[in-house]
Amino acid sequence: HHFMFNLANTAYPLWFSEGFAEFYSAAAFDKEGGVIFGRPAKERFYELQVSRQVPIEILLDTQRYRKWRKKKVYDSFYGQSWLLFHY
Repeated sequence: HHFMFNLANTAYPLWFSEGFAEFYSAAAFDKEGGVIFGRPAKERFYELQVSRQVPIEILLDTQRYRKWRKKKVYDSFYGQSWLLFHY
């Protein structure tokens, strides 16, 4: 999040902010000092398989997601956000 917030003074939708953070958290450094982006966020695979899916129209709307999420049931928001940002 710190990296993204230093790029621009813009308010982003929650899915974009979280997807960005998940995308860059999977970065790796190679032996030559280069950076590899776009690696899978492996910690989100299980979440995407077994957690409650967030309908796309709710995933894309921060306010609707916050209302929908009040049920406090773990969902796949972060994994879906990573997937949407990545692809």
